Amino acid sequence: LKVDPFQYRGALDEAEAKLAEARAKSREIAAAIESEQDAMKRAREQLAIARRDLERAIPLAKKGTVSKKVADDRRMAVSEREQSLDLRANNLEIQQARAAQQRAVISQLAWRVRQAARNLEDTVLKAPFDAYVTGVSAEAGRIVSANDQVATLLDVNWLDVRFTLSDRQYGRIIASEQTLIGRPVKVLWHVGDEPIVYPARIERVAAEIAAEKGGVEIYARLDDPGSPTPIRAGAFVEVQVPDRTYEKVVRLPQTALYGSDRVFVIEGGRLKARAVAFVGAAGTQVLVRGEIAKGDRVITTRLPAAEDGLRVEER
Repeated sequence: LKVDPFQYRGALDEAEAKLAEARAKSREIAAAIESEQDAMKRAREQLAIARRDLERAIPLAKKGTVSKKVADDRRMAVSEREQSLDLRANNLEIQQARAAQQRAVISQLAWRVRQAARNLEDTVLKAPFDAYVTGVSAEAGRIVSANDQVATLLDVNWLDVRFTLSDRQYGRIIASEQTLIGRPVKVLWHVGDEPIVYPARIERVAAEIAAEKGGVEIYARLDDPGSPTPIRAGAFVEVQVPDRTYEKVVRLPQTALYGSDRVFVIEGGRLKARAVAFVGAAGTQVLVRGEIAKGDRVITTRLPAAEDGLRVEER
């Protein structure tokens, strides 16, 4: 996206011209300082000569070899040379102050040049990263201001998937792992005949429970959103999160569990109750732990009148 650069290019040219003028003035001041320094050097030499002349004239005037007027004239010459040297010193201080002031002006104008150059560069808007472009509102000839949004960029290498864990699921995983951050998950995008699988890792957990969703919102970041096929933002996906590991449990259909603490096995053509403890759920199945041995035949068909000793027929 490019904005008309005419005004910004003119602002840069003007800033550069002012900076060049300020630098030229700085060179002029530097030359004046050098001239004053040379003049001070000559004024010191002339003062030294005048003082030597005065030192010679004073004893001669006392002896009457020269008149007192000669000595007075030489005193006047020393005073004039001292006054001239003081004037040169003052002029030098003034020029040095002007030089410091001009350096500050140059620094300020140099910043304005950099600012104008950056403003000119900003007339061309470039995405700082590889991205999908959406929500484009800019068009040729339209006037835009600094706060106008012209498009939305979605980083092709930085996509998060948001999903919800129920309170029970969240609590169960936290109880065993202490944290969800860094936990690997699988993201399945169902397009075509086979789902496309993207590895991801949980990056953050929402600060509070989402009451309207009945759980906790989780955010996982895809390791590589572009492989094996680039996935688009806004896609509906399935997320597989590894649950906690259960030991010494049996997975059974929900229909096999009576109440929350009994299942029935078949022994000799009759039902026999076995006490179990409900551990967790996995989809339409339940995980139980209890008096179930290897090889036991657990009844999975729901019987409304199931009880110990009921004769059944296996099919």
